[in-house]
Amino acid sequence: MRTSRLLLRRARAQVGLLALVALLVAVVAATVAGTLAATLGGARDGARDALAAAGPDGALQVSTRLDTDDPEGQRAAADDALADALGGRPVEVSRTLRSLSLAVDAGDGEGGRSLVLAAEPDLARVAHVVDGDWPPAAGTAGTTDDPDPVALHAGAADTLGVAVGDTLVVTADGGVQRVLRVAATWLPDDPDDPRWAGEALVATGTGDAAGPAVIDEAVLAAVPGIDLVRWTVVPDLDRIGPGDLAPVADGLDRFVADAQASVESGGLSTTGGLVDALRRTDAALTAASAVTGAALALVAVVAVVALAQVARLLGAVRATETTVLRSRGTTVGQLTAAAGLEALAVSVPPALVGAGVAAAVVGRDAEPAVVVAATLAVVAAGVTTLTLGARAAAARAGDRGDPAGRRSRSVATGGVVLVLLAAALATWRLVRSSTVAAPAADGAAGPPAAAEPAAVAAVPLGVLAVALLAAAALPALTRAVARVVGRRSGLVVPLAARQVARRAAVYSVPVVLVTLATATGALAAVHVGTTAEQRRTAAAASAGADVRLVLRDVPPPVADAPPPTDGLDRFGRAAAPVLRATAGSASRVGTLLAVPSDAAADVVRADGVPGLRAALDPLAPAPGWPLPAGTTAVRVAADVDGAATAARLWWAAPDGVLRATTATGADGTWAAPPPGPGSWTVQGVELAVAGGVARQVVVSGLVAEGPDGDVDLLGAGPWTVAVPGGDPLVVTADGPDPTLPATGSAVAVVRVLPGAAAPLPLVVSADWAAADGLAVGSPVTVRVDDHPIEAVVAAVQPVVPGAPGRAALADLRAAGSALLAAAPVPPVPTEVWFATDDPSATARAVRAAADEGGLRATVTTAAVGADDPLTRGAGAALVVAAACALAVALPGVAAAVLALARARRAEVGVLRALGVPPRAQARGRGAETGTVLGLAVVVGALGGLLLGAVLGPALVRVVATGPAALVVVPTVQPGVLATLLGVAALGCALVALGDGARVRRHAATATVREDAR
Repeated sequence: MRTSRLLLRRARAQVGLLALVALLVAVVAATVAGTLAATLGGARDGARDALAAAGPDGALQVSTRLDTDDPEGQRAAADDALADALGGRPVEVSRTLRSLSLAVDAGDGEGGRSLVLAAEPDLARVAHVVDGDWPPAAGTAGTTDDPDPVALHAGAADTLGVAVGDTLVVTADGGVQRVLRVAATWLPDDPDDPRWAGEALVATGTGDAAGPAVIDEAVLAAVPGIDLVRWTVVPDLDRIGPGDLAPVADGLDRFVADAQASVESGGLSTTGGLVDALRRTDAALTAASAVTGAALALVAVVAVVALAQVARLLGAVRATETTVLRSRGTTVGQLTAAAGLEALAVSVPPALVGAGVAAAVVGRDAEPAVVVAATLAVVAAGVTTLTLGARAAAARAGDRGDPAGRRSRSVATGGVVLVLLAAALATWRLVRSSTVAAPAADGAAGPPAAAEPAAVAAVPLGVLAVALLAAAALPALTRAVARVVGRRSGLVVPLAARQVARRAAVYSVPVVLVTLATATGALAAVHVGTTAEQRRTAAAASAGADVRLVLRDVPPPVADAPPPTDGLDRFGRAAAPVLRATAGSASRVGTLLAVPSDAAADVVRADGVPGLRAALDPLAPAPGWPLPAGTTAVRVAADVDGAATAARLWWAAPDGVLRATTATGADGTWAAPPPGPGSWTVQGVELAVAGGVARQVVVSGLVAEGPDGDVDLLGAGPWTVAVPGGDPLVVTADGPDPTLPATGSAVAVVRVLPGAAAPLPLVVSADWAAADGLAVGSPVTVRVDDHPIEAVVAAVQPVVPGAPGRAALADLRAAGSALLAAAPVPPVPTEVWFATDDPSATARAVRAAADEGGLRATVTTAAVGADDPLTRGAGAALVVAAACALAVALPGVAAAVLALARARRAEVGVLRALGVPPRAQARGRGAETGTVLGLAVVVGALGGLLLGAVLGPALVRVVATGPAALVVVPTVQPGVLATLLGVAALGCALVALGDGARVRRHAATATVREDAR
């Protein structure tokens, strides 16, 4: 018989099993190719979406003066620099020119107007005509009889009062005039197109000058004056991919350096944030690859284990014929070659079909090269696994060893230990790398820090460790169960328990497959839930409160006027005014937030900052002179060198907001009523000084007048004298007439403040504390709106809600008192934070109240924003991996159970002869298989949840763009968990029922003679 016919007959004898092999290869090819194509396509689309959304920051514009002596040489040098730095890269470069502002006469006799001329060779591609037609490329004489045609921005035309057909006369250097005729008016298709690099003149057509008026470059060269030549580089969004981001960023840096050396004329300037956008996008995609790479590794592990099990099944089924062939002289090499040919036949066509299905499902995101590479990898893995399995079966043909595998365990103890150690090391590296944030220049959280390559393996190694531990624990567990049920009466249950115990090594393969799939599903559920929780936490930390009102264009505070936030705190469950100011120290500038400490616990969101509530305790309000109930006026007897010309009283409302009122009186005696009803506190007395010198301060009385008589406020405790300014002076009074040291500068006001001088307690962010080496109790000088304030660190927290990044939090009244001592005009709160059960309704009410009061305001909520296009693929990667693992594992489990059933055919006839009916055998076998697979589902789910609790926060921190210091709580997404585990349980139940049905059919016809054959 010819070899080919023998191979065909050998394959035909196992056509059902080979069909299972082909099905598994198709599923593996579809899952691997689909996952890889979708992941890489999502990264490509995410990069393009991020760059498209960058707006003006999606371009780099390099500008210099046009070299009028050799413009072509300058152009050639720029072209060479671009070719050297960006040759072949997916970018688009445009060269444009702009004149400086030129005087223009629109024929209406109105002077003092100017116009910017421009040369835009590709204007028709990025703009549209409003009126008229695009002018010809060449110019004319530029005279009244033969004017140059020009395309004028429609906004500039409106400003100048001209239309198509009208003429403009521009006057250049030396009084040279050029006559232009408006041939067309135009508007940009998209003013935010990166090509315009955020040029305000293109958006509006007006500003300090009108324009641009687009003319031919030759005409612009004929107009004497200084012209600017600009090269604008934007990414080609149809071609750029993740692998181009870093090279393009490096190329842009090189182009700028080369341009400074060979192109610049009178200086070089750059605008646009394309380089930063490229590097930020590349960093985010690199971080996201930690999750997507782990997901792909999981799919690969499950696929290899499943293919290995099918190869083992095929070898077991053919064990008898392999032994016969070996006994008749067939060598191991010949059997291996035959198996390789068979493996190619059952791997290549199914892999192509699976890859085609994956390409159809993924759609346009599927890169052909990626699909082909994935298909080749699956074919190689399938052929190698099947061939090696056949070779191993041929090598051990005729071995009559124990089929239960007692002499050799499928999972070696040493291997388990090595995997556990590798998983522990990778987990440590992942957790370590996830805590390293990349801070931005302004102190806010920058792009996520990429996980180290070794850390990416933490997820697949962790899941594999769970599966191997489950398989390693199976023998001991089944032996214990067998001992417990061995004393029971009957045959089926004790026999099933003993069979599982005897064949634990064989059962370990389906246990590993099921545990891998279910652990991946549970981990995916934790990752999805933790991602959602982190985004919610980051949104709350960014907003600071359920609803935040921010007033814009607030004028400086004036005396006798209510604060801008007055009357806006009536919405929601609780509300508080908030002062936001710039604050700097030794390292860099950050943010100071001041909130009433007694309201902060009710209003400020503490999501991700679990210690914030306790940290607020030291932020007590500053000392003040509280007014007795019914106070009608406060009388002050005070003077400065006998030359005080006016006085104000500074009040603190119950919410801590400062307000100044003008006091009436003269000759050192002043009086002012409280600003309104309620509990007010006098926070300071301000005395205007004539002559600019202040040395002797006399305070002889501070009295609250009321129906019950006068109450002395000054005797309540110590007080201080402050001279606010760039270098403020604060002196604690040691009597009624303290003497101030010479200030060396003019003094405008002197303020008398309650209490002794004391530092301002601050809660600082971990970023600030790390940058300046601060700890609890550390003194620090903070420049608030450029006024120095002595402060002390009361607590350090991961972030300050409402100002992620470098920030500090203080009590509003205490901050106001400190600013009274340092700032001539203390800033006032311009924000109101609200706690509410219905953020949307409260936001609408707050916005309506602001509009009604004529206030320009922005209202935001702590709602979670849209998915980040750069990281949204990572969020679904583990879910897709879990689904793929299930799709690959279940056929492998079915194959393993089928192999076990074939190995146990003999016992069916024996049990039938002993009187065990087919239904009882089917029930026992189904319970046996179902129990083992059910335990694997439970162990895998528990192991995946435990793994998620350890790895979930680290994975989320690596990918997320929020502050890395936020505490991320592991959270389970119930829907994902129920779906994935439900599919796994259903698949295992069907396999167990199928195994029982197969035993029942066989038991109905089996005999001892048949099985003893």
